[in-house]
Amino acid sequence: MSDSQTITLTIQIPKEIVKIISDIAKENCSNIVEVAQKLIILGFRNYRIQYALDLYKKGQVSISGASEIAHIPIEEMLEHIMKNNLSCQVCTEDLRQIHVAARALRVKYYKMLEYCKKFAEIGKE
Repeated sequence: MSDSQTITLTIQIPKEIVKIISDIAKENCSNIVEVAQKLIILGFRNYRIQYALDLYKKGQVSISGASEIAHIPIEEMLEHIMKNNLSCQVCTEDLRQIHVAARALRVKYYKMLEYCKKFAEIGKE
């Protein structure tokens, strides 16, 4: 990250967290600031994914909408949906996008497509 893309932010962190960050920095031959930055970015990414999953679970967004909120590809969003054992609420456009990913990446995403189709057929009953 270049300095023109960053700002300085002063925050208070509990000592035990600073100790953990320091230990991680030592283990990775890095400095504490770099480790803290990476952990914040990782935490922010995980937060966006969890927020998108929560909206999806409530039926407020589709898979593609959740993937946009989380800033991840639709196939990665589907992996999170499957990992959290959420029912697959797919619209036609989502199925089309998943099908394209399934064809492009074959085996891994083919399982995702089958997973979604199972729930699409349950909804038709």
